[in-house]
Amino acid sequence: MAALTQLAELARQDNRAAQIFLARVAEEAYLHTHVTGSLPRAERVALLRQPGGLSGKSWLKAAQEDVPLALAMLQSKNVNEKGAATPVLLKYGETTLALRLANTILKGGQFSETHQILRQMDVSLGAVKVLMYMAVNGGAMGLPMFGPKNERMKHRVDPKSGVSFADQLGAVGVTPRVFFEDERYRDLVMSEVVKVPELFPVVNWCNINCANSAQQCSVAALFGGVNNYGLFSSPSESLLSNVTYWSSPRIEADIARRLPDLTEYGPWLRGFDACFAATMTAVQARVR
Repeated sequence: MAALTQLAELARQDNRAAQIFLARVAEEAYLHTHVTGSLPRAERVALLRQPGGLSGKSWLKAAQEDVPLALAMLQSKNVNEKGAATPVLLKYGETTLALRLANTILKGGQFSETHQILRQMDVSLGAVKVLMYMAVNGGAMGLPMFGPKNERMKHRVDPKSGVSFADQLGAVGVTPRVFFEDERYRDLVMSEVVKVPELFPVVNWCNINCANSAQQCSVAALFGGVNNYGLFSSPSESLLSNVTYWSSPRIEADIARRLPDLTEYGPWLRGFDACFAATMTAVQARVR
């Protein structure tokens, strides 16, 4: 609460960085509801948003006056302006937000537009390679792991695109049903999960808390619905790098809040990795 209060005060003093960061925190409920959820509505709005209307206004609307990044963040929410927002997000180092945006444009069937956007990005990034491959091939069905069941995982690495399984895993996560039904897929997930940069905070947490079953623990965490690129990324990479964020004392709590409530899962999760199920459930009970 102290950090939010300080950010809100800075935002009211027209500190643009504070306005942008506070706006991004406000958009990601898991970052603040553990302290704002019990506040009266008026106090919560006053803490997270600038005055205006019944529910206040995003601080991005103030910052957009002279900060192109803030304007791009606002444009990213408008279906007709997403394409224009992406290059600006990239210019200012908001790689995760730009990739999420490219993914939504791709899902909308705008394959050529997505391809043009991705060409401006770092093509060495696994998620960029995956989305580029999908854009060229007309969507997700172009990836071997998403083909018909009898063809699933025919190739570990697509020889034409250079897309590795670790790249795919970082971009699209794990499908529990396929994991348990397809032995080859399961073996690949188990061996590759530790190689995915986007999953570092989860893998690191598992190495510390469940060292004897670190691989199973890392995979079990992904069963929670990691279907959005960079699920554990900083809310604003240009203001707080992932490296710094992942090294902060709060990362364990944020992982726990980001994952779904594990008490709603059946005994199969405990059977797969008892350490993850017990330890993370205890963390969730403490921090939510």
